[in-house]
Amino acid sequence: MKLPNFGVLFGSAWLLSITFMAVFADQLPFIRHYTQKVRVDGVITGVMEFGLFIELRELLIQGLVHVRELDDDYYMFDERQYALRGRSRGRQYRLGDHVRVRTVSVNPEGRELNLAIVPPTGRNF
Repeated sequence: MKLPNFGVLFGSAWLLSITFMAVFADQLPFIRHYTQKVRVDGVITGVMEFGLFIELRELLIQGLVHVRELDDDYYMFDERQYALRGRSRGRQYRLGDHVRVRTVSVNPEGRELNLAIVPPTGRNF
């Protein structure tokens, strides 16, 4: 099995980050009009102890769902599975999961987009 060249991977991640910043800047007029009522689909692209990074499909930018926004359970970080797992209800959010999110706050100058998960209709978890 051939191991990946980590220099290339980290270089690609840096380039991707710069690309997101450029796309974010190009999308400023649209992002400024986001409100809490806007709901969009996204994919979980990063999982950390403090929250989930979500790539919004429509805009190709990332936002953060902070763990404080996951108020239906107490979520713990599972480092092996790259997941946040609810302690009581067992709900989990994993890398690559598709989710629907809403805007919590937008700071275009600071390039910050804070999101919250929209629970699926008809299901309580």
